[in-house]
Amino acid sequence: MDALELYRRYPNVCVLRTFSKAYGLAGLRVGYAIARAPLAEGLRRTAIPFGVNRMAQTAAAASLAAHDEMRARTAEVRAERTRMIAALRGAGWILPESQANFVWLRCGTRPGRPSCLLWRMLTSSPAATRTTESASRWLTVTPTIGCLQS
Repeated sequence: MDALELYRRYPNVCVLRTFSKAYGLAGLRVGYAIARAPLAEGLRRTAIPFGVNRMAQTAAAASLAAHDEMRARTAEVRAERTRMIAALRGAGWILPESQANFVWLRCGTRPGRPSCLLWRMLTSSPAATRTTESASRWLTVTPTIGCLQS
């Protein structure tokens, strides 16, 4: 999917990018948006004042020049995601396809907390996990390099 092509085609599309995983700047919470003026104005109105400090801006700008490191990092994330999906599917889980740096899996329907053993296992592992509040309960798993080694 070409996000910029969607932006060009539809006036109500805003493309958001983060510097988190690919650029190795997750803790800095920095990213950017490509949007037409009305959407961009809405983003500015709802943004946290001074949400990105000078250090984060400097790191983001420097990371744009680190092409080789970014490619290596994204290759690792893709490989780990593929490995994680294969392991989960091999254990019988049905997962939607993912191109992201995370995977979703259905994990019970009880409000407040998932009712599955996998949740308890992953919260004690290096994999970042969280649940979503929606009509159905989903567990979001972000692969950390080497998180499913055992």
